[in-house]
Parts: sequence; C-alpha cells; structure tokens
Amino acid sequence: MTQSRLGLMGAAMLLWTGTAQAQERIIDADDPVMTFTVDGQEAAFEVTPDAPGNPVLSAAFAERLGLEGSMVAGVRMIGTTKLRAQSNLVRIDLGEGKPQKRRAFFFDTEAWRYRGDGILGPVSLPDPVITYRLRDVQEGEREVTLPMVEHKRGGFYTRLPIGEDTIPTFFTFEREETMANAAAGAMLAQAYGARMEGEARDLHIEFGIERPVRSLVFQNGFTLGELPVTNVVVRSQDTGSTAAIPDEASDPNEIIVAGGKTKTEPRLSIGTASLKRCSSLSFDRKAEVIRLSCKLD
Repeated sequence: MTQSRLGLMGAAMLLWTGTAQAQERIIDADDPVMTFTVDGQEAAFEVTPDAPGNPVLSAAFAERLGLEGSMVAGVRMIGTTKLRAQSNLVRIDLGEGKPQKRRAFFFDTEAWRYRGDGILGPVSLPDPVITYRLRDVQEGEREVTLPMVEHKRGGFYTRLPIGEDTIPTFFTFEREETMANAAAGAMLAQAYGARMEGEARDLHIEFGIERPVRSLVFQNGFTLGELPVTNVVVRSQDTGSTAAIPDEASDPNEIIVAGGKTKTEPRLSIGTASLKRCSSLSFDRKAEVIRLSCKLD
C-alpha cells in the first residue's frame, strides 16, 4: 500500500452537528493518515486506535527535524526484544492552529512499518468524539456500547470482565488476529475453556518486531459486550506463562515463565477479523463509552 499524505479534510474529516461541542472527527480506517505540523514541518501521521498518546517519530523524520536525545529516555519491551527510545520536546499542531509542546519519542531502529513520518493515538486529538469508518453501513446494524477508559499515554480502551478481574482491551487495525498476551490468554482459557492449537508462527507485533503466537480455540466462543470475538491468538513465548492454558500437544519449550516477582499485566487487542461485522468504531469522551455499529444477526 502506498503512503498517503491526506490532509485533515482528506482521510480524516470534521463533521459538525451544530455546535463546537458536538464536533466529531471522522477517520477512514483503511487510510488513517493525517497531516500535522511538527516544529514547523508538515508530517504525515498514522492515527490508529492502539497507537500511543505521545507522538512516536520515525528515525528518518527525527533526523530531518534535527532532534537530539534528552535526559528523558525510554525502553519498549516487545517480548525479549528491547528497543531503546530517545525523546525531546516538539511543538505539534494537531489542526487547531495552536502548536502545543509535546514530548516525542524516536527509536534507534529503521524498522519502520508504519505509513508516514510518525504514529499517534486518537487520545491526543482534541475532538469530543473520534469515529473510525470501517465499511459501509448495512441494514440491520445495532449499537454495541462498551465502557471506555481514557489514559493520556495509553490511549482509549475498554475492560473485558473476567470474574472479579478485567482485561484491558484495545482495538487494532494492525492485524486480523485478536491477540492476547500470556497473562490474558490464561485468564481467557480459565473463563471460556480455551486451549492452544497448532504450531507456533511469527506475527508482527510493532516496530518491525515479530513474536511467536499460537491459535487459541474456544469451546463456546466469547464476546466483548455483544461483539463476537474471532481468530484469537496468544503470544506463547513472552514474559509470563501460558502453562495454565490447555494445549493439544503440550511442549514445555514453548513456555517461558517469568522469574522472580515479575508480573505481566494482561492485555487483549481486538483485530480486524472481529470488526468485519461493524461499520464504525467511536470513542466518546463525554459519555465515556466506546460505540460500535455492527450487524450481529
């Protein structure tokens, strides 16, 4: 797919319904690229639901800006792979005509798998409602409403209740598969009678890094609210343990158990296979809900 540099009125549109408070940002999920201004230079950002709240710049764009590292550094652990990030302050205009000072990160890697010069989560946009258009509306759709958590750095997400616990649950356009880390996979297996099947295969996680996953098969399936979740995989060789997940062909070499007191927080990312029933995905700040319009019958 070729890189797009659509402006704010291209892939992303502003829909007005009478007042500024009713402003809704519409983003095309197939091409979620928006043009912002960073330190006076135009930059194309891929704005996707699971991107971080802080701007992440490609190494090439950071170099064009002349950015140097500061005392604030970062580390991103992707399984056993450690990516070191540098950071510095930039002035970024998100379309309001008022540049704001934000801390931008850039990694010491050229493995840039994203469209444009940077990535950014919709949580950084100023709009009260941000809606992704997934496909054309079909007759018979109904609304699925989920409670929404808004985190300045982590973004928008919901929580899947599992007994007395919950799993932080995000939405991604990066892959068809719904991906659970080991901790989330163990919780799903216990709650829904899931088991691992098939051989491990590599799947792209982020920033060009791939990690092994295995299919997670459910006896009766499971839903997020009313939304059926399909094509589920579990990361089988990361920090954490999949020992609690029944395996059709148990192999201890596929399990790495966290050492000491390390605790891995559960995380679930809903992929596009589960969203194919839906025409839109909305994050509503005022109502504190995530809305999906889906044909479920």
